[in-house]
Amino acid sequence: MRTPLVLLLVISLATGIAFFVAGPSAETENLDKRAWLESRVPNQDDGPKPEFPGEAAAHEAMFLQTPDDRAPVEWNLEAQEEIVRSWTTEGALDKPALNVMSYGPGNFGGRLRGLVVKPDDSDTIVVGSVSGGSWKTTDGGATWRVLDDFLASLAVGSMIVDPDNNNRIWIGTGEGYFNVDAAQGLGIFRSDDFGETWTQLASTMNSDFFYVNRLARIPGTDTLIAATRTGIWRSTNLGTSWTEVS
Repeated sequence: MRTPLVLLLVISLATGIAFFVAGPSAETENLDKRAWLESRVPNQDDGPKPEFPGEAAAHEAMFLQTPDDRAPVEWNLEAQEEIVRSWTTEGALDKPALNVMSYGPGNFGGRLRGLVVKPDDSDTIVVGSVSGGSWKTTDGGATWRVLDDFLASLAVGSMIVDPDNNNRIWIGTGEGYFNVDAAQGLGIFRSDDFGETWTQLASTMNSDFFYVNRLARIPGTDTLIAATRTGIWRSTNLGTSWTEVS
């Protein structure tokens, strides 16, 4: 009676030893990788997520996989080195010529969220950078200069020209698009000399105006409208006071 039992134990032990020596199969490795990928994907049952973040995470994880699990940065560096070698190898194609023209200074930060052109002088332009303040050109962009590096906030998120005054600019600060590198602002600023000097609206120095995404001015009235993270705000006295209307 004991012989079949002993034989079964011997077969099981031999199979385990063989698996250990041979190592996991390719199929097992694939299953392990799949389990790792799935562990990175948020549970879709945690609540309603119309943008399907789980699928996005799986898609990103798939693109991060490389042969031999090497870091993508390694592959990028090798590709760059190979390109450089191809330029210097005898008989290889010449290095491609890139005709790039610089249009403005390279010492101000990040993306631009605002741009206004003076209605009566198209060569005069003011731009607003998310983290670099406001810049001005009076020669159509050939040269630029910073307007003020010492404002209470340099995070320009929106900008308009006053339709009733060609010399007046309104700037809304803060970038309220929920991106990870968004910069917080501190209200709305006004310039009556097209950016040379600025006045901060005291009524906007609060959390309701930390992120001013859009500004609008109704011609022929004292009405100013601001769209912020907290809602749509309207002023009927050019920014002295505000009422939430959204």
